[in-house]
Amino acid sequence: SRIQLEYRLTRSRSASSLRTTNISSGGSGAEDLDPSASSSFEQRYGSHRAGGAFQMQSGKTLLTAGLAIERTSIEGNETFPLIRSSAQTYQTILPSAWLKWDGGTKDMRIRYTAAAVIPSLVQVQEAVDNANPLFQATGNPALLQGVRHRLSAQYSFIEAAGMQLFFSTSAEVIGNNICRSITVFDADTVLPNGARLMRGGELTTYANMDGSWNARISGEIAMPVA
Repeated sequence: SRIQLEYRLTRSRSASSLRTTNISSGGSGAEDLDPSASSSFEQRYGSHRAGGAFQMQSGKTLLTAGLAIERTSIEGNETFPLIRSSAQTYQTILPSAWLKWDGGTKDMRIRYTAAAVIPSLVQVQEAVDNANPLFQATGNPALLQGVRHRLSAQYSFIEAAGMQLFFSTSAEVIGNNICRSITVFDADTVLPNGARLMRGGELTTYANMDGSWNARISGEIAMPVA
């Protein structure tokens, strides 16, 4: 038997600045700053992950079970056109398990993992990305974290005569998956923050949705040819 402990720290910082100017209507050729289409933003990301795993073996079977806690914080400071701050903290419990059976000519492996799907700051900040007036985007501060569950299995068999068989399958389910939500406006619209959208313009934001899954299966057989 064996016990393994782990701790991981991740930190990052980034900043963005967008300035949009319009030619003055007075005919002087001067450029005026357009606050509704400009922004300055700084973001900080921090993640702490701590966990452990227990491994035991009995005969041909090896079993590993683990549990980790991940805490992630996202902070943002908007300095133009508005001065405001936002912060989100997410905490997730992530189990895992791995089973391996080795029977010599036969081998089977089953693995389960869980991973956190954390929104990026772009997805939760309220500042509008309006670099393209027709396709603007804003975040959703009410976004929840998602969790990705993945289960996979593999089986292989080698016959004495040389025939080989391999079979693999996996399935993945994401709870609170983060998806894009697109609104198309049929008339000129002014958003609450002052940003303008022309008729036919699109506003992209983000929302949580359940029901996201995928599965795959594959097989392979090989045999000698005399």
